[in-house]
Amino acid sequence: MKHASKIMTAEAFGAVAAAGLSAAPASAAAPAHAETIVADPHGHEEYGSDLGEIWNCVWAVGPIDCGTAKGAATDAENATVEEVNAGVFDYDSMHNGKADAFRHCYWNALMVDRIDYEQAEAVATAHEEKPGQPFEEKLMDLENNHFGRNIGAATPSEQAARDSCRYHAVQGSLKTLK
Repeated sequence: MKHASKIMTAEAFGAVAAAGLSAAPASAAAPAHAETIVADPHGHEEYGSDLGEIWNCVWAVGPIDCGTAKGAATDAENATVEEVNAGVFDYDSMHNGKADAFRHCYWNALMVDRIDYEQAEAVATAHEEKPGQPFEEKLMDLENNHFGRNIGAATPSEQAARDSCRYHAVQGSLKTLK
């Protein structure tokens, strides 16, 4: 198990906050054609773009593992865009649909691989506590996060986790609201 210290200096917190706030939105490579999707069509904030969320993450798992969780979120967002661009998921499913479920599943699987199950659960659960999120969306996300953590614990590689999350999203095993 990997563990980072939860003690943080003001300077370190500032660096983590600045990194989270200045990160460019997740996107795929340059569009191959005009219909290529390069960002969340609904304008949702990127994971870790809120100072309160960054603080909660750092407090829960420490600055190093929080940064790792942020990287996993970006990788899952990029993978989702790739899957939509490849025609696996519909564009409209990026919010509350199969692509959204895939993203949550894969993000949690990546976190399990990169920081560990318990810390992935702490980060993902804290992330879903954001104010204003509809209750049904929170429940959907929590269920898909849990599913993804179990996939992360059961698969031998990040690619195998991605394949499993894709399979379960396509088959309808993951929770969606549309």
